[in-house]
Amino acid sequence: GAFTARLARAPAQAVRYCFEEGAAPLWAGKAGRAPDPVPACPLCGGPRRFEMQLMPQALHYLGVDAADDKAPDFATVAIYTCAASCAIWPLSRRQAQPA
Repeated sequence: GAFTARLARAPAQAVRYCFEEGAAPLWAGKAGRAPDPVPACPLCGGPRRFEMQLMPQALHYLGVDAADDKAPDFATVAIYTCAASCAIWPLSRRQAQPA
């Protein structure tokens, strides 16, 4: 599929980064995707957008033992952040409640 073909172009790629408007992760399949729509920022209530993803090759670079039953195993980890780049530090727990 598209995921495998894209990985073949850069097999050593462990992280994909793009904070541009409309950017989207490269999904390995239909299952396990982020909810649509992605939940709002818990600090300001504004939209979150895709920023980066960890690719399966990251497990190799992290030295994960695939034979270990407790080892993490993923095709991709998509990371979404606040489009307004909310600063979370230094905030108290009370300040970090959704808007």
